[in-house]
Amino acid sequence: MESFYFTCLIIICCGIFGGLANYFSSDENEKFSMFKLNRSLMIGIVSAFTVPLFLEMVSSNLLAEAETNNIKYLVFIGFCLIAAFYANRFLDSVANNIFRDHAEVKKKTVKMEENSSKQYQIVQDIAYKRSDSFESNYKNIKPDKILIEPQIIAEQKIRKSISPLIDLKDEIFRDCYITSDKLYRTIEGVAKEKHRDRSEISEIFDELEKEAKIEKAHIFPDKNLYRLKKK
Repeated sequence: MESFYFTCLIIICCGIFGGLANYFSSDENEKFSMFKLNRSLMIGIVSAFTVPLFLEMVSSNLLAEAETNNIKYLVFIGFCLIAAFYANRFLDSVANNIFRDHAEVKKKTVKMEENSSKQYQIVQDIAYKRSDSFESNYKNIKPDKILIEPQIIAEQKIRKSISPLIDLKDEIFRDCYITSDKLYRTIEGVAKEKHRDRSEISEIFDELEKEAKIEKAHIFPDKNLYRLKKK
C-alpha cells in the first residue's frame, strides 16, 4: 500500500512539473495567464496518471521492477514527465490505442462466437446422425469428418473394453452401445426398438448411469441423449 501512495505522489509531482514545463515552453505564454497555467497543470496531472495504463498496454513490468530496483523509479519519473509535457498528444495516442484494441477484441469475440456456434451445430448434427432420434431433415447434412473421427475412435475403444452380459439390462447395454453403430441413444428410441414400456427402459438407463456405464450427453436442451461413459 505504501508503494501505491508513493507512486501516486510521483505521478502528481511529475504532472505538476511537466505541466509547468509545457506552459513555459510556449511563446504564447510570455504574458502570464492563470487560466492557461491551471489548464496546463490539470492536463499534465491527468496525462501523468495515464502512464500506468500505457505501461499495462505495452506489457511493461516497470512498476513491479521498481519495487526491487529503485533506479527504475527514475525511468518511471521520466515517462510521467514526458507524458505531462506532451499531454495532449500523449492522451490522444493512448485513447486511440485503447479504441483500436477494443475494436480488435470485439472483432475477435464476434468471430469466436460464430465459430463456437458453427461447432455446436456440427455437434448437434453428429448427435442426430449417430443416434436413434435421427430426423429426415438432417439426412443431407455432412458434418466435418475431422470432428467426428476422434469421437468415434474413443467410443470404439470403450466398446472393446466392455464384455457382453446376459440379463435384460446387460442385453440393452450390449445391443445399444456395444454392437450398435449409434453413439447416442434415447429412452424412447430403445423402448420402441425393444418393444418395452418407457418407464422400464428409463429405470434401466438410470441403473446404467449409476453404474457409470453411460452418461447423459448435454447437447440438446429438450432431449436426453445417452452415450457411453467416458473413462
